[in-house]
Amino acid sequence: MNSTLILYNVLIIQPLRLFVFIYSFFSPKLRERENAYQSTLDVLSHLPKSTKSRVWFHAASMGEFEQAKPIIERLKSKHPDIIVIVSFFSPSGFRNQKNYPLADAVVYMPLDTHSNVREFLELVKPDVAVFIRYELWLNHLTILKDTGISTFLMCATFPGSKVWLYLPFRTILISILRTFTAIYTVSQAETKRFNTFASSLPVLTSGDTRFDRILSIVDNLHLKNDILPENYFTPDDFVLVVGSSWEKDEDMIIESIRNLDQKYPQIKLIIVPHEPSHEHVSKLIQKLPSAMVLSQISKDSPKGSYIITDSIGNLLRLYSYARAAFVGGGFGAGVHSTAEPAGYGIPVACGPFITRSPDAQNLYNNGALELITSPQECFRWLELLLTDTVEYNRRSKQAKDYVYQGKGASEILTERIMEALVESRSVVSR
Repeated sequence: MNSTLILYNVLIIQPLRLFVFIYSFFSPKLRERENAYQSTLDVLSHLPKSTKSRVWFHAASMGEFEQAKPIIERLKSKHPDIIVIVSFFSPSGFRNQKNYPLADAVVYMPLDTHSNVREFLELVKPDVAVFIRYELWLNHLTILKDTGISTFLMCATFPGSKVWLYLPFRTILISILRTFTAIYTVSQAETKRFNTFASSLPVLTSGDTRFDRILSIVDNLHLKNDILPENYFTPDDFVLVVGSSWEKDEDMIIESIRNLDQKYPQIKLIIVPHEPSHEHVSKLIQKLPSAMVLSQISKDSPKGSYIITDSIGNLLRLYSYARAAFVGGGFGAGVHSTAEPAGYGIPVACGPFITRSPDAQNLYNNGALELITSPQECFRWLELLLTDTVEYNRRSKQAKDYVYQGKGASEILTERIMEALVESRSVVSR
């Protein structure tokens, strides 16, 4: 074991093991993960013992896995016999994707200790391994490299924590990145960040598969969307969808809407909380007593002006009802996906913290995204969209053009995986 690997295990993995052990007594999610991990290994042991190719995809959670889906869909459409194994680190990702139909197995990734990795990879037996975005586990990656398995970091963004910029963590990160066969980034800016950090890395710009995922759903939903009863909204309704919202986002929007709906009765509101727990939904209903809960709406329900979503997994489809979108997180750690609503060709707004989101920065720079810091600014933004058709159409076009110009990454990345499978002689022909 080299010195960097020893350093990694001492400085990162051993403290992480202690944290997981202690925190599992207080965290139901972490306890769920630890209790379910062994049963997911049993799934791997029952995979076909065959010569079929195996591709392993790892994503931290559900958001990152959305970037893997377009690649998996293309792989399976070209070679249905390829065995796809998906792993998650977070319980929310595993719980919501465990029945993903194109995966032959969905499992938890083990904590990155040498013994765990040996056991796990012996069961996975991947011909190609794909890590999504910024999942960087040195023991996994070292063993994959030592066994000659092509390993890619795809849809890569440079790790956000500043700790990696300083010794000894900088040395550890360089060692981690050098284990990859190649790194495919979401943009030229991200490629530059990787190359500035360590110029010898095999870094290429492929684009972001989320654009392909978004456009695939957008195109299909133009045919049918059955989350709400048919004709729930009229063509004259102006629907604002508030996606992945936190309390500060919601309070600002609610105050703005209360001031607007007297003057503009056509305005409607769908709130999709980032964490739609029973407690959170109940608090929202107290603030909006006339609101309806999505799961309780049927074709016989009276139509309401306000809807609160009490489940996860429907946000991208709910954006299809919107004439405008406000994306949450911009008053906290950072805004969530602004590209998702932009794919529908609608104006988008969010709170001011967008430095961790290249999409938000690009949409802001081209005039499709509004940064809002107060209820008064939110009021003015919505009133502008309600009254100025020319400005509304301009922002809508800028949003849609941004997403459409970004499509095509999934085809590039699928081709690279197929090349690696051919190189490993696990696929005879393409």
